[in-house]
Amino acid sequence: MGVIMSSGKPSTSLIAVLAVLIVVAGVVGYFAGSAMVPAQQTTTVTVTAPGATGAYTVTTTMEKTVTIAPSEIPQMELHTATHIPPNPCNLNPWGECNDHNLIHKIFKQVVENLTNGRVKVIIHTAGELGAEKDNVEHVRAGTIFMTSTSVSVLSSFTNQLLFFDVPGLFQSLDEYWAFAQSDVCKQRLQKAAEDIGNVLIFGPSYYGRRYFATVNKPIYSIDDLKGIKVRVIQSPIVVDAAQRLGLLPIPMPYSEIATALQSGTIQGHDQDLIGYVASKWYEMEKYMAIFPWMIGTHVILINKQQFESMPPSLQAIILTAIQQALQIKSLWDVLYEQIALDTIIKKYMTVTYPDPKPFLEIYSKFLQDHKNDIGEDVLNWLQQYRASKG
Repeated sequence: MGVIMSSGKPSTSLIAVLAVLIVVAGVVGYFAGSAMVPAQQTTTVTVTAPGATGAYTVTTTMEKTVTIAPSEIPQMELHTATHIPPNPCNLNPWGECNDHNLIHKIFKQVVENLTNGRVKVIIHTAGELGAEKDNVEHVRAGTIFMTSTSVSVLSSFTNQLLFFDVPGLFQSLDEYWAFAQSDVCKQRLQKAAEDIGNVLIFGPSYYGRRYFATVNKPIYSIDDLKGIKVRVIQSPIVVDAAQRLGLLPIPMPYSEIATALQSGTIQGHDQDLIGYVASKWYEMEKYMAIFPWMIGTHVILINKQQFESMPPSLQAIILTAIQQALQIKSLWDVLYEQIALDTIIKKYMTVTYPDPKPFLEIYSKFLQDHKNDIGEDVLNWLQQYRASKG
């Protein structure tokens, strides 16, 4: 299949998503000036992206309304941390195009406004306190209150969320969104928190589909993958999937990619489009292939002991801020994923779209072989969901 070029014009669907972001920003601002925790809201967004079109519903739910009593809110600081540097932009009301930093900025805005400044949120960004795994350790120890992380990082602590990184598991974004709101997903998050210890986990939050970029070889079909040395996340399941596609996967930390590309140790890597553009990998790689692979998932972790020691009204504010941050960020990532792809196509790289059918055929056998790693609860939910859709 040939190269698909972008017109450079924003689609009506992207404008719709941006409009929702602006509306949601207004909602956050409105409640920031009120004395009540917001009631349930539902926002439906229609999104068109490569290989997927659908309407996605994001719901914020608080089961009870809590009156904020200023006397109950202690003066305090809450420290949060992210490993990624800020990526300032003028594309959303928070002036931030990096999704990790966006989460923390929204959380800070809601908490500080709803507490009338009695609670200050201090954000440690750009790896100030260490890498993603370090920040998870800091939350567990109570050194900081909150961090955001990809689920792959939690594999060092628990196997409950490994299925999120299984290539080919979710067949569409609609399916992913539906699962994210399921009881099965909630139970897995709770078990993961128990495994890690002294944390609460919130999510999941979509951060984009991952695709492969290469230095000097375009990928027009699955056959073109054979023998290409690529960096993948440090997961045996992901390594196995890449090998079945014909790739030569080399698992390594994200921080080692640049050196490995420069030395020729790897000839490409997989990443979400948002992070790809933010890190300017297009300066080292010339080609990107869009084919079924993985959907990226973020979660928020907070310190359980600190949270449970807070008065009920402050707990309600924290929960509201987390819900707003995760859901606005998911909407933003759907929007910015398309902007990032348009940017890549228009300015930097050749983008190809191999036929997805051979990939899906390989994943069918791969998923069967890893059914124990995924879990019966997840697979049963997916089977029932697909049956309900006919």
